[in-house]
Amino acid sequence: MHDNDIKRTSATRKRRRRRFPDQVVEAVQRLAIKGRTPKEIERELRVDEGIAGLDVPTLRTIQRMVADITPDDPTGPWTLADAAGEDAEKILPGLREAIELGKTLTKQEAEWVLKISLAAPEIDSAELYRLARVYRWRLHVGMPIDDLDAYLAYRPWMGREEREAWRAALEARDVVLRGSMLWTAEDWDKASSQSDASRRQEGSTR
Repeated sequence: MHDNDIKRTSATRKRRRRRFPDQVVEAVQRLAIKGRTPKEIERELRVDEGIAGLDVPTLRTIQRMVADITPDDPTGPWTLADAAGEDAEKILPGLREAIELGKTLTKQEAEWVLKISLAAPEIDSAELYRLARVYRWRLHVGMPIDDLDAYLAYRPWMGREEREAWRAALEARDVVLRGSMLWTAEDWDKASSQSDASRRQEGSTR
């Protein structure tokens, strides 16, 4: 083997061994699950104060990471013809969310949308579709889904009492989050405050 070949092989091995900080990987995963494109993810990583100063992947690397996070789904697009009985009513909000994100709701994702909507009928369409994608991805890569099930059981999006119970479960390590795909109690507190402020602003302009 020539010296140049050895150098190229060594460089390739180094690239394969390169690992990015967990916070960066989780940020990419979270944004990809939300439906962001690799270019959008690259822009958001640049302004994310939570990973400031950390090693951030290039656009090409982000593209590969997104491909791993959003694996091909051979089941094909879901259509109303695939629904039985009252299932369509529960799946259609997920379809709308997928369309608004420029995505296609697959049959496998639709199955998860239906399961989640039956387990948590009050959940909003954005969180419904996002969780369906997280469930599908977790099972595809062989990750546990126990924290996702616990998230649905505690329903932290419902109100202060549920958020406090979710906070206590996380602090006591009764529930261990597998990455940053799920909202913590603090995330829901912030979302609730923003929603209240928005409603107050709307009321003041009437």
